[in-house]
Amino acid sequence: MARHLTAPEGGARIGLGPVLPRALAGLALLVVAGVLVLSGMPWQLRLPLALPAVIAVAGISVTVLVLGPRTPRAPDLADDAPPAVSADPLLRACATVMFGVIALLPPVLLMGLFGIRITDTSIAWGVLVFDLALLVAATARLAGARSEADVAVFPTRDVRRGFFVAGAVVAALALLVGATAVARSMEVQRVESYAQFTLGQPQLYASGELTAAPGAQVEVGWILRGYALDLPADPSVTVEVGGEPVQATTAPLDVPADTTGAQVTRSGEVLFAAPTEAGLYRVRLSVADPTGGTRELLLLLAVNV
Repeated sequence: MARHLTAPEGGARIGLGPVLPRALAGLALLVVAGVLVLSGMPWQLRLPLALPAVIAVAGISVTVLVLGPRTPRAPDLADDAPPAVSADPLLRACATVMFGVIALLPPVLLMGLFGIRITDTSIAWGVLVFDLALLVAATARLAGARSEADVAVFPTRDVRRGFFVAGAVVAALALLVGATAVARSMEVQRVESYAQFTLGQPQLYASGELTAAPGAQVEVGWILRGYALDLPADPSVTVEVGGEPVQATTAPLDVPADTTGAQVTRSGEVLFAAPTEAGLYRVRLSVADPTGGTRELLLLLAVNV
């Protein structure tokens, strides 16, 4: 049960001692909220845990600054006099929630005013620093009260019990956050790596069909792109015509700068002789994939007399 110390003689201020437990409890909540917000946990877990703590600290602090300390009744009134308005629990509860939500806005507005980039991290830091300033101001307001009847002081046993429970909660949350951080650090980040083999002159081969005279030289440009994958400096491209490998030579091919996001790009042009007999032939271009597979391009070659 709460007790109230008598007012010090001469109207001296209370000092920091009686209000220190409340200040430390608010500071512990801010620390836990900061660890949760900045831990990288999914927002579905961070928000329900951190937001109530931030709102509670800010709301209680602003309530103390606006309504003053919780005074059961003025010292010069009779014992049966009605409590002061500022001591109404419902009023202070509603004010705490209202002021706590409103206190989330000033940090964002100040960051916009001073040109600070607004991100999830900057908002979290801004709200935590702003709440800490409110907590310090409210603590100073309580410590400066001239009557210790303004501040409820709990017996030592209850203080110890409260700190034990608060410490256990903080330790459990710290353990949870630490375990989550370790799990995230051990998580293997999978990056998809692959190669893409395309024609070097798509405007010439839109139909996928080439035409050539019997025995004439055929030129086919190619581009090999690597995404999160290293490619050999001089890839070996083989050519099959009609299911049979043919002798091909490679020449350089100038291509526009890559805009697909590939980390490595190789390009070239293969030159080979068309069959001497007229007909329709399937042409297969193959290149070894650094991942162990093979990338292929299929074309049709029409040999006309």
